[in-house]
Amino acid sequence: MKLAPVEILKHLGFTVPVEGVDINPHDAFLHVTTLQAVGATMNIMAVPKETLEGLHFGMAGLVSAWRGSEPATTVNEESLAKLQMTIASLLKVYYQRPSPELASIRGVDQAESSGVKS
Repeated sequence: MKLAPVEILKHLGFTVPVEGVDINPHDAFLHVTTLQAVGATMNIMAVPKETLEGLHFGMAGLVSAWRGSEPATTVNEESLAKLQMTIASLLKVYYQRPSPELASIRGVDQAESSGVKS
């Protein structure tokens, strides 16, 4: 299965025609800077706990159906942290999104996680 860029944007809450959006060239700075600012605010750590729990239970149901067992009924802070790490990794691998959240989830300082020595 392939997700087209327009579908990815739709799931992020943007309705953008396949052919793009016509803007006044004089407004390009405003549009680009606005999109960059909004993109910079997307943070896995800001996803509500209830949303993560819903995703956790949904995935547990899929796994249990595949295994033919009862779904896991408990969720704890560790399992939610693992889920956040999984999401951050997915975004990094599939969408080449830098993942500063990975460092904060792991409790590693960002300079250390990027390979920068202080």
